[in-house]
Amino acid sequence: MIGKKEKWEEKLSLARQIKNTCFFFSDNIQSLKDFLHSQKNHIVLIDHADSPIDSSKLSEMLILDYPESLNIVLLPSEEYLFDILNSLEEGMIYSYLYAKSLPIEFKLLIKNAIKKFCDLVITQELVYKVKVSHQNTQDELKKQHKNFDLILNEKNRYFHFIVHEIKGRLTSILGFIEMLQKQDLEESERKDFMELAFFNSNEILRMIYSILELARSNELTMEIKKRPFSIRKLFYKMEKTFSILARQKNISLHFLSPETDDMTGDPEKIEMAFSNIISNAVKYTEKGEVTVGLEKDEDGILFFVKDTGRGISNEEIHAIFNPYIRGKYTKEFSGTGIGLACSKSIVESHKGRIWVESMGKEKGSTFFIRIPQNYA
Repeated sequence: MIGKKEKWEEKLSLARQIKNTCFFFSDNIQSLKDFLHSQKNHIVLIDHADSPIDSSKLSEMLILDYPESLNIVLLPSEEYLFDILNSLEEGMIYSYLYAKSLPIEFKLLIKNAIKKFCDLVITQELVYKVKVSHQNTQDELKKQHKNFDLILNEKNRYFHFIVHEIKGRLTSILGFIEMLQKQDLEESERKDFMELAFFNSNEILRMIYSILELARSNELTMEIKKRPFSIRKLFYKMEKTFSILARQKNISLHFLSPETDDMTGDPEKIEMAFSNIISNAVKYTEKGEVTVGLEKDEDGILFFVKDTGRGISNEEIHAIFNPYIRGKYTKEFSGTGIGLACSKSIVESHKGRIWVESMGKEKGSTFFIRIPQNYA
């Protein structure tokens, strides 16, 4: 049995609901229009003097059935009907009723109005998500396009540099050949010109092979022709080749005796990977020395090249094996940056790892290549 106090509290609560959700308009059309523009989810009731249902009771019924879904607008007469119909077409309201309608009509119209409102909200949400997704896609495409342009510009710049590098070396070779044709050359001079022509020819070949291997590795898995070969013979060949450039630059080049002679892998590609590292070290060392060695342990072989050259900054170490990156301390020297990227690709095709350590600018660098036991 509900007491008087409980009934009173229930009526008070309902009165608050009516106050918060019902709006009575009896003043002017403009205030109604402003209200409809500022609110959402309306059910508009047009009251009549001959209505069989009292407006307040009708409001109570609607609020009890739909407590969170409606803003009820009570209008005194049909003079507002034209504005209500316009608002309905513009999507500001979702239904309107006459207070003299039957209760079942109220419920049906209200349900339809609520469904229309919910459908509109869902549609608006979907449209918003599509717009956001479209915008994100556009932003991502712009970002990728910008990155593509940067990479393309870098590639164009470096391929122009490669052409210039090859052209310069070919010009040098032609100059050496022209000098060799002179009859009055001393034997030591003749030998020097022959060595320099030989070295520059090898450098051009190495550069071309590096570019081709790098291009292949980007498109396909690099083909490895695995077989046993002699490390000592490879060291002897590389020492003979790079000692020419070392003498020309007046730096010391030391090849330490490798701890093992036997290695399994692709000898031509291993030679290219090692030679690119040595060439880089000799090229970027202005004075001092370059040391080349190879150690063997239970994990495989560890090839290293240590130099007293320009060194590498911390920020450059992470990008040095990118084919289109050259350090800011090395740009005054010839070179393309292709060689290190090619070495990385070859080493990884042998299931190995390549890295560099440096204490910083003017403190030299040490490059390492580790190839695991199943290849060594």
